[in-house]
Amino acid sequence: MKVALITLLLVILSGCTTLQRMVCEDTAPPEKEVIIDPRYLEECRPLHRLSDDQEITFDSIMNTTAENAIIYAECRSMHNGNIRLIKKFGNIK
Repeated sequence: MKVALITLLLVILSGCTTLQRMVCEDTAPPEKEVIIDPRYLEECRPLHRLSDDQEITFDSIMNTTAENAIIYAECRSMHNGNIRLIKKFGNIK
């Protein structure tokens, strides 16, 4: 019984160290310097809304939609940069 318990304990301990190596071997070394573009850390600008006190016309709707399209494109570009950055950190192609 004592031998079985010691054997089980050794198997469990060796399993933990094996798992530790498998999990930690793909991470970036701590001495690697990573430069992050500060633009990627900014939040996206809020989308414009039609104000209640503004007269709603076709032109105001089109202008608001055009401004929102520009904001969305900027935000999408920034998030694509974030995805590239995360893939670079994780060595994902």
